Amino acid sequence: MTHRERIDAATMRAPVDRVPALGGWITSAAHYQEILGIGEAEFWGDPESSAVEAYKCLGVDGLIDLFIPPHRTVSVALPSTPSIGGQRPHPR
Repeated sequence: MTHRERIDAATMRAPVDRVPALGGWITSAAHYQEILGIGEAEFWGDPESSAVEAYKCLGVDGLIDLFIPPHRTVSVALPSTPSIGGQRPHPR
């Protein structure tokens, strides 16, 4: 069966050769890169196409959604707090 035939048959409760595998669960750019054997710059050059290619490599029959993680993590600096009794208070 083709991917499309497998999904169509499964949704109609018809016999299938195997249970359809659905993708769309990868949430890490590093995982996409590892699956494809590519570097960060190549992935971020076209993240959507890279994600689709990764799922093709995994052999999924369809995608629930295509999640592309944020490109960069934004770090937030905590304000400087004077030490109290030699210990810094726990950040909230």
